[in-house]
Amino acid sequence: MNAYDYWSIVQGALATITLSVASIALGIPLGLGLALIRWARVPVLDRFEPQNAMGWASFLDILEDTVKGREVLPRRVYLERNAGLYGVDLANLQR
Repeated sequence: MNAYDYWSIVQGALATITLSVASIALGIPLGLGLALIRWARVPVLDRFEPQNAMGWASFLDILEDTVKGREVLPRRVYLERNAGLYGVDLANLQR
């Protein structure tokens, strides 16, 4: 190995350290902010969380049926099944 090889290693290490520090500097305030919002119990977010979970569960159920080669039912069937699990009233769904 020559001096150029060592210099390349040092540059890579500095780039890694810079990206790590930048990620930490952005991640801590964002994570704290999100934690404080959840802790504050904002009414809009209280509604959004179960609706979001129900939507993702429905999507994953459809994906599972597709991957396993089962018949994919209409989306409404999956939504109604998961609405009961997450306590979402589909008749009064907030948009």
